This record gives sequence, structure tokens and C-alpha cells, in this order.
Amino acid sequence: MTAPADPSGTHSVIGRVINNYEIKSVLAEGGMGKVYLAEHPFMGRRAAIKVLRGIYLEDTSMVTRFVNEARAANAIHHPNIVEIIDVGYLPDGPPYLMMEFLEGETLQQRLTRVMRLPPPEAVRILDQAASALEAAHAAGIIHRDLKPDNLFLIPDPTTPGADRVKVVDFGIAKLEGPGLGDSVRTTGVVLGTPHYMSPEQCRGTSVDHRTDIYALGAILYQVLCGRPPFVGDAQIDVMMMHVVKIPAAPRELYPEIPAQLEAIALRALAKRPEERFASMADLRAALRQLPTTVRGLPLSTGGLTPSPVVASLSGATEPVGSRRWGLWVSLAIAVGIGVGWVSALRVGGVSADGGASPRPATTMGKLPIARSRAGVPSAPVPAAPSAPPAPTGAAAAPARPAAADKTPAAAAGTGEPAHARPSAADGESARPSKQNARRFASSAAARGRGAAARTKGRQAASDSDRNTWMNKW
Repeated sequence: MTAPADPSGTHSVIGRVINNYEIKSVLAEGGMGKVYLAEHPFMGRRAAIKVLRGIYLEDTSMVTRFVNEARAANAIHHPNIVEIIDVGYLPDGPPYLMMEFLEGETLQQRLTRVMRLPPPEAVRILDQAASALEAAHAAGIIHRDLKPDNLFLIPDPTTPGADRVKVVDFGIAKLEGPGLGDSVRTTGVVLGTPHYMSPEQCRGTSVDHRTDIYALGAILYQVLCGRPPFVGDAQIDVMMMHVVKIPAAPRELYPEIPAQLEAIALRALAKRPEERFASMADLRAALRQLPTTVRGLPLSTGGLTPSPVVASLSGATEPVGSRRWGLWVSLAIAVGIGVGWVSALRVGGVSADGGASPRPATTMGKLPIARSRAGVPSAPVPAAPSAPPAPTGAAAAPARPAAADKTPAAAAGTGEPAHARPSAADGESARPSKQNARRFASSAAARGRGAAARTKGRQAASDSDRNTWMNKW
């Protein structure tokens, strides 16, 4: 028994049972037919059943397009492509397509609600869509009708709070793989949605997989900017813009859009197919080169085989020559710091009154750093030139001895007061008296304090010179 046709040209199928699934209600309606909700009475599993309008039953091309959707989706088997459960004909003639039931919303519905998406969410949606289309292209299938209405968003069961993309509606897909049959002939015929059609598609010429890359670029543009790249009063106006007009840069509309993401969108929207990404794998590789702050959650790497050309898009990969140049510059800086350190240690010391005092020349890089302590004489070294007198004070000696004065014998001829050492002219023994001994001890202590002050001054000068060299380099 044939069910009566409804005014819209589709048969009333509510209440019918198809492959144990009972049709419950209408989910959506499109130009080619209606989509119904069906449920398995025992398992409780739900499915979506698309039924072609009766007015197209005599149109061979429309029937072919309807069946192609099942062939295309079944040939790919990808988690981001809607699963086809069954395909066939109703008893009264119209073909039907049974698919998995998707509970969520289309990307178009979300954009209608929020207008724009943040970059991490946009990147994640685009990457999943590109992954599905990469698998489709590998199977010889070109979608040709990508748009926000055909990207369905459902909750991702593996990532709480995230979306999983499902690419739907392969009705006008171009099938070129083995065993897929013939696709709809479109040479000279314009098929698609004008806002997302490539220039070659708008002209009605032959297309390849890069027409899907252009469509994804248009979707990314809309997700970032809140509108498609071209908007016009009539569809023909929009199609002409795709052919001859360059879209406005997204950052001219919203400066906060990351420059790297803008570059990806504009490259995908190139007028000439050879100037776009060579494949969906290259597009996905460019998405992975985005900074973490832009792409957000880790992206899937399944099936990713990029070509080398995508490295230039984000600047993340430097040429080999640039890396070598940077290595030589770093090496030169390290050598300079080392030379500065050694030079700082060889610079002259500082006198007790804070003035600089030249250090004696060194041989074979040995540094003449004083190692004596107050009252502990060390081996004599060549005498340094006389320095200005030390400041007056209770603990200061009348005249500062030379830097190398470490023993009583070396004090002769240095300007040290006569009472600080024994005098043979007094007629006394060369051995000092108790009074002279006390004076000698006092003088020795003063010399020790002066030596300690000079050692401290030299260290301070070395630290200052070292800091100067390091700041310079």
C-alpha cells in the first residue's frame, strides 16, 4: 500500500518500521528531502533516516547523488565522518539513508548563537574536519559542499568539555576511487553553496581536492571574523567575488586574531589552487605549528604526513644556515666573556686610600695575588712603585710601605721611619731592645693591616673590572 504524498513532495513515513527501527518524528527538512528520528524498540538505539523527496524519483542525477552519500561515507570509515547504517528503498519507491543519530548542533547553529569562536576552539574544529577530509581524499572522494551546516558538533567522549566534529552530507561528492561508481557530472554545472565555493567551482570548471581546502579556509574565516569572506546581495555577486576579489585580512576586522592563524586562513583562500596548501595533511601540519596559546588542547596526529613547505607558514622552523649563525654568535660571546674574566683578574690593584695602583707584570699568565696574612711574611717579590701616603689615623703608619714589603730587611730604603727598626749608629747591639722590639711589633702590625687592606682593595678592583667586562659583553 502506498502512503499518501504530503504537500512537500515526501511520503509520510512516521510510524513505519525500517530494519527494526520505528520512525518517530521529523528531525529536519532540506531541499532534497526530510530527516526522521527512528528508534530500535529492543536496544533503544536511535538513528536518523533521510528520505528523498518523491518529486525527485524520476531525476536520475538526484537519485545518484543520494546514493553517493552512502557510498562515500561507507568507503572512508573515519571517526569524524557520520556513520552509515543502511541504505535502500521504501516499499513505495523513495530511497532512504539510515545514519547514526547525532545529538548536538551544527557549526552554523553555534555561530548563529555566538557569532565568533575563540582561536583554540576554531583550530580544534578545523583540525578534525581536515582530518576527516584527508581520509576522504585518500579514498578518492571530494566533498565539494563543505559549509558550517555540514559540520556537526557533538560532545567528545574522550575529552570532557570538548567537541567532536562529524562531517555530513556527501550528496554532491565527487567519487573517483575504485569501486565507488560514477559521481554526478558537474562540468559546466555549478554545485555547492556560494559563500564557501572555490573560484574554480564558481566558474563550473573541473575541481580537485583543493576545492575542499578553499572551503575550509572560508569556514575558518567565518569562525574568526563572524562572517564569510564575501557577502553580497545575490548569489552570483558572491560567486564573482570568489573569482576576482581578495578578502579583507581578518586582523583588519579583529586585530586580536593571531597573525599565524590569519596566515593559514588566507593561504587556504588563495585564488589559484597551486598557491593553497597542497593537501589536508599540510593544512593540519600548519595548525600544529601554531603556539600553544593559539591551538589550545593537543591536536590529534593520526595520519599526518606533511610536506616541507608548511614550515615557512608559522616561522617555527629556521633554515639550517640561521641555526649555524646563531651557534657561532653564542660561541663568540662565550669566548669574549672568558677573555674579559681573565683580563679583569690581571688588572692592577687598589691602594689603601682607594686609588688604583698598577700591578707588576706577570709571566706565563701567573697572577701575582698576595697570599700573606698580617704578620706572616711571604717570599719577597719585586718592589712596586711608591704610592701616595696612607690617610692619617690612629692605626695608620706615617708612610705606606711598598706592596711587596713583607720583611724587616725589605723595609730599608722604603721610607719607613727609623724607629721602626734597630739602628747601628746608636752604639747598641744589632739586636733590638725591649722598647725597639715593641716599636718593631707595632710597625709590623701596621704593615700587616696595610697589606690586608691592599689585598681587599685588589679583590674589589678585580670584582669591579669583571662586572664591567660582563656588562660590556
